[in-house]
Amino acid sequence: MKSNFLKSAIFFGLIFGAIMILEFLVLNKLDVDGVKNPTLGITVNLLNFMIFPVVFVLLAILTYKNKYNSGYVSFSEILRIGAATMVVAALVFSLFNLAYNYMFPEFVEQTIEKMRNIALNQRETMLAQGATEEEVNSIEKIEQQLEGTRKSMQSFFSVPMTIVMYAVIGIISSIIIGAFVKKDKPV
Repeated sequence: MKSNFLKSAIFFGLIFGAIMILEFLVLNKLDVDGVKNPTLGITVNLLNFMIFPVVFVLLAILTYKNKYNSGYVSFSEILRIGAATMVVAALVFSLFNLAYNYMFPEFVEQTIEKMRNIALNQRETMLAQGATEEEVNSIEKIEQQLEGTRKSMQSFFSVPMTIVMYAVIGIISSIIIGAFVKKDKPV
């Protein structure tokens, strides 16, 4: 049964990973910025961190349950399928993202520049509203944070961090889904 459990998780994980890549490429090609357009940013985040994980974990679980396991699925199987599905999706997307950042280093610099402008604008707005220099990030602190972001975008460390984050999302989704679809085999 394990190979069937993996078939289901890998299949739906690959689809979700491909969707995230396609979404990234389309938004990047259209030069759409989720920060400048907060509605889009919120929508994309809701899709990638809540809706799609639940949908693809549910599809993987139901496929395993109905196609490979005679209509039965235990809670432990649900958790494994959910985590595995999201790990596959995260692995696909994070490896793509890492490769993209290496192939197109100007993308990293453009992203850092956008973040710099946002942080400096926020700093100036806070100062204009009466905040003191001690209450806002210094320009040096902002630059340190941006340098950390640049390094994380260009390092392999981003891959395991993305995998862990999506594994947790997969487990949480599985717990919720498991309450509705769990059906143990009769003894």
